[in-house]
Amino acid sequence: MQRILLVTGTCDAFRPVSDMTIPSLKALADQFGYRFVVEWEMSADSLHPAWAKLPLIVESLDGETDFVLWVDADIIAVRHDRDIRSEISPSHDLQIVRHDHFGPYTEPHYNTGVMLIRNCDWSKDFFTRAWELRHARDWAVVEESAIHHLLGFHGWVDGKPDQATADTKHFTSLPLEWNSVPGGKLSRPIRFSITTPVIRWTSGFDS
Repeated sequence: MQRILLVTGTCDAFRPVSDMTIPSLKALADQFGYRFVVEWEMSADSLHPAWAKLPLIVESLDGETDFVLWVDADIIAVRHDRDIRSEISPSHDLQIVRHDHFGPYTEPHYNTGVMLIRNCDWSKDFFTRAWELRHARDWAVVEESAIHHLLGFHGWVDGKPDQATADTKHFTSLPLEWNSVPGGKLSRPIRFSITTPVIRWTSGFDS
């Protein structure tokens, strides 16, 4: 059986949200025997704290795990009957849920709030290179944009045509139920939902 490490991270400013979501993630980990780690002081110095997930992921790819399941702390597990092991692609090293945008947000993208990452040399190198891009430009959606750039998904980053890179072959998607925005009124005109999610994103709700 593959050894799974579920990792999340938060900081003082985010604790009102993460205090509600983290218990649900721990319950999912306990249900299926994942190791569970929380970084309580996420920081990337002057950058958005989301950048800090990248070195934390590299650090988490240790000798005691086969896959890291990264989950942002604004995401809640609403079901505990699905094991992420059932979603593992034997021929890929990184899996992320695809979100389709509507309204003025026309480009689909991959939401890095949930990522399934194989413990291998490529993964360590990939996330190290993504971290090294943090000062390369003013990324629109911080580390998520840098990951898209490395994977060759330029349409969402800067409107250019997608172009496969050496990294693209290592990547495939996760089903939407692993990072869904079900119903509700959003602060932006976007919607990417499923009626029976395992994990749902909570950020952006007006009500």
